[in-house]
Amino acid sequence: MSFIRALVNHSDEPNNKDIGEFPLDVFPQYLIDYVNDIHKSTNKNRLISIAGVMSAFAAANGKHYQVIAGTSWVEKTIFWIVVSATSGMGKSPGFKPALKPLNEYDWEQKDKWSTEWELMEKKPPRPMLVLHDVTSEAVLKVHG
Repeated sequence: MSFIRALVNHSDEPNNKDIGEFPLDVFPQYLIDYVNDIHKSTNKNRLISIAGVMSAFAAANGKHYQVIAGTSWVEKTIFWIVVSATSGMGKSPGFKPALKPLNEYDWEQKDKWSTEWELMEKKPPRPMLVLHDVTSEAVLKVHG
């Protein structure tokens, strides 16, 4: 079964067919422990906790790293995480712990950015690692 299908179909709701767990063993032990801690403390869907951790890595990684396959194929390691779940499934509790360091970094950088650009009439978009509740146009403006 594919990872995408597992994310789409999995639910902690008792009336949904259990399709198995995400293979946590693909992660280092400290990340497995971290995901399990989030899951235990929130009592919410483990896959949402995994998506939160993967989102944090994606945001921290940005487009700075590349993977070279063979001799001429180079890909940036950009990936997107989308979680679609009903209210109460634990999206916020699953993401908040993993994104906390990135949100703190964004706030620190906001102060630095404000100081650098305070005298400019037309300010460029403020760079941010984590965007909350935004439209696709807003994402393009910040990360374009």
